[in-house]
Amino acid sequence: MAEMVSVMRDRGLPTELIYLSFAESEFSYAGAGPWQLSRDTARRYGLRVNSWVDERRDPIKSTRAAADYLTTLHEQTGPDWRMTLVAWNNGEAGVDRYMPLCDASYDRLMKRLPHRTRSLLNRFMAVALVARQHEEFGLQSASIIATSPYRTVVAPGGTSFRAIAEQERTNVKTLGRLNPALFRQRVPPGATAYPVRVPLERSADQLLPTDS
Repeated sequence: MAEMVSVMRDRGLPTELIYLSFAESEFSYAGAGPWQLSRDTARRYGLRVNSWVDERRDPIKSTRAAADYLTTLHEQTGPDWRMTLVAWNNGEAGVDRYMPLCDASYDRLMKRLPHRTRSLLNRFMAVALVARQHEEFGLQSASIIATSPYRTVVAPGGTSFRAIAEQERTNVKTLGRLNPALFRQRVPPGATAYPVRVPLERSADQLLPTDS
């Protein structure tokens, strides 16, 4: 999660927007990924989505795309971040009908929004409040997603996770966890090369010398 927050900060966006991902999917890597981007929007912002790879499921790449999309929406809707989130949920064309409510109170705005948008905004506001005031709720400050240290290797198209695991002295399950976008346990065959995350440290038990 720290890397996702860094993406928001680097884009000059409020870091609290990371909780929009929680409101959308509870940070899930499955399906359409943490940000639940549509295929068209994902491709528009540079993500690969095909039968071999779905980069919407990659937490870092999808956050970059989401940050760029949020920036575009915010430029369209103006300074009110509430309207940016309304545009996120209703699309760039669909937000026009709600723009006259820019200066409206939160209660009035909520009454005019469709149910799905009200639900999203309420989830976002709730998790952002709890995260910001975790001590008052008796909670410890902690990352919602636990991440493992990793490094990146470049693998030729078609390389299987099994082959990478053998070379990097790890296992297929770990590679799958670090690379949720590659859902077929293989680098896309059409790629000249593709970055694959592997554990920062190789498995200790596989580093032991073997009997000759």
